[in-house]
Amino acid sequence: LMCMAPQGQPDVAKETFEGLATLRRELIAEKSERAATLTELSMGMSEDWKYAISAGSTMVRLGRAVFSPDFC
Repeated sequence: LMCMAPQGQPDVAKETFEGLATLRRELIAEKSERAATLTELSMGMSEDWKYAISAGSTMVRLGRAVFSPDFC
């Protein structure tokens, strides 16, 4: 599963990531064949990666943090 949170809204980002993590747990609890393939939880970008990791993200996108000299 993958999601992106609105930029510049940390509280909304945290809520968004926690919501996707909850959805993943609910789908896995259903024990369907598709649930077995939900191994990745892709969420979080340079601005909000800490919230994503705390919600259980297994993959984050950090392009701006890596390639932009102005990003701090």
